[in-house]
Amino acid sequence: MGGASGGVQLSPQPASSSSCATSPAPFSFPTRSPPPSAELPLTVLELVEKHPELVARVQANGRLFREKMAAAGFELLGADHAIVPVLLRDAILATKMGKLMHSKGIYVTPFSFPVVPRGQARIRVQLSAAHTDDEIERCVDAFIWAREQAQAE
Repeated sequence: MGGASGGVQLSPQPASSSSCATSPAPFSFPTRSPPPSAELPLTVLELVEKHPELVARVQANGRLFREKMAAAGFELLGADHAIVPVLLRDAILATKMGKLMHSKGIYVTPFSFPVVPRGQARIRVQLSAAHTDDEIERCVDAFIWAREQAQAE
């Protein structure tokens, strides 16, 4: 969690120390987090402990989305988590596809330079435990449709 509200990093001590030491970005948070932002990570941890089925569901959703997108010929970055970068490489294509996806009611976030390196434009998809299999299928279908439309222009 970060940005204008300050920042917090949750992880086991060794991971926390390691990432701070090896990160190219400074870990300087001059803005204190407001109390609700500081409470949020604790609330999330409590929720995860009380409802492990939500963790299992979001993991299953990530796997389902990745399987269907890979089968449709999309290049995906990362693995085993619910934030899925769909690598398109071309910034114009990513922007067009993002707009087309939005027109179908699918909220995704295109990223291109300078947010990511040149030639690494992508659309980020964030899955949750609340997404249904039908919604995931609809999202994949929208990606396929948006790719076809954007490439035809």
